[in-house]
Amino acid sequence: MQKSSSAHLISFVVAFTLLPYNPCQETYTEFCLFDDGMCNILHKAPFGGQTPAELSRERLISYTVQFFKRWWRKDNEGHLEGAVDSVTDVLRLMKSSELNDEKIARVQNLWIWAAQANTSLTCTWLLNHLLVDSTLREALTQEVQNELRGEDINTLLGADPRSLEASRFPFLNSSIKELLRIYSVPTIVRRGSHGYAYQER
Repeated sequence: MQKSSSAHLISFVVAFTLLPYNPCQETYTEFCLFDDGMCNILHKAPFGGQTPAELSRERLISYTVQFFKRWWRKDNEGHLEGAVDSVTDVLRLMKSSELNDEKIARVQNLWIWAAQANTSLTCTWLLNHLLVDSTLREALTQEVQNELRGEDINTLLGADPRSLEASRFPFLNSSIKELLRIYSVPTIVRRGSHGYAYQER
């Protein structure tokens, strides 16, 4: 099933807020093509030649390599300028290994794709519950309004995610944790539905 462009946009923007990066239309389109065809890539579907998703993946990897070269700083043991600590830590660890820039970009692109898949699923289910459960919706609305106390909502939306600790929005935090417990991310990797006894050779 194809995702809507709005779902792509939400997941793409959420994922790339981890980086000091303002995605242009070109990279957004490439990411959409890559995301739509990821199932075929993982299942290694037997298409002749490279699929649009595979071609987009290669272009995204090229963009990522250029991006890291532009924003990586060697001071303070190395860091990615403007990125959150977790992204810098992972990138620093990979740079200290024998991985070249292209392999690092491949790992990072897969990681970003997985992160947006998890984030978009969680946001979708939370929105679904807010639309159908008025009690939940009113409780969360009241909590946010009480915390903001007249503060502009855009200030909250533009805040560093690390500043939104669980103690500030306990009900929202518990709602998200419950969603993660109930609606785990479904895998698109093949799995067996019955047990199998391996034969000794």
